[in-house]
Amino acid sequence: MRKTIASFAFATLFAAAALPAAAATDTWTIDKEHSTVSFQVRHFVTKVRGQFDAFQGSVRMDPQHPETGSVEFTIDAKSIDTDSPKRDEHLRSPDFFDVANNPQITFKSKKVVPLAAGRFAVGGTLTMRGVAREVTLPVEVLGAPPRTRGATCAPASPRR
Repeated sequence: MRKTIASFAFATLFAAAALPAAAATDTWTIDKEHSTVSFQVRHFVTKVRGQFDAFQGSVRMDPQHPETGSVEFTIDAKSIDTDSPKRDEHLRSPDFFDVANNPQITFKSKKVVPLAAGRFAVGGTLTMRGVAREVTLPVEVLGAPPRTRGATCAPASPRR
């Protein structure tokens, strides 16, 4: 497996419960029952897929002023699962995620830019393996509780 992570995708489906919030701003927590954090990397002539099983996050948004919204997300790096225990241990090692020294992968947004109805560019800091990079994640909101369940798909391509 290449040492460079060529593609890292967050695919997050959330059916979130509203928390108390000020004015018209709603805050949701990511619901693990309806969410996944997955990735895919190229390995020679195939693609290796995996996911992180432990994560948490929140989304804050005012539908009338989406540019004031924010996203915070934390992944437990040791929860990596590629359906291969030997590979997972290697990915936890200093060769890749170095979970002993860098137990978390985090994303904290700095800006939300509306692009079209339900589509946004969310810019922020992605920190992986102790390296922080500014990334912009394309996001599509398919709905929001309580009317419907929401969906967010945010692919990114960080390199270490």
